[in-house]
Amino acid sequence: MLKIGVKRRRTKAQIAEDKEEEVLKLSEQQEAIAELASLRRRVQEAEHAAANNVGAAKLMSHMINAGAVKQDGEEEIIVNAVGGVQRFGINEGLKEILYDNQENNDQLAEEQANQD
Repeated sequence: MLKIGVKRRRTKAQIAEDKEEEVLKLSEQQEAIAELASLRRRVQEAEHAAANNVGAAKLMSHMINAGAVKQDGEEEIIVNAVGGVQRFGINEGLKEILYDNQENNDQLAEEQANQD
């Protein structure tokens, strides 16, 4: 007659193999958790950048509508600033000063001084 509830004995090799499998499984789980955390961080960074881009686009739109900025092609804008009219590129930053108010103010001041 068979005994009910008899456990099968495992060999030391089987026990060691099971432990190795468990360690491998835990290691894979930890790697997956680390990858998930990294992906979450990247998603949050992308969401933050997207929110900033939306805000910057709205700001540029308001500035264009107010006449302070003019879009000049896909990658350039012209800014009507206190110092003059300046052209900016996406990658280059300030590309050139098209019109310098300070120079013109200096010239006007000289002309007025010469007239007096």
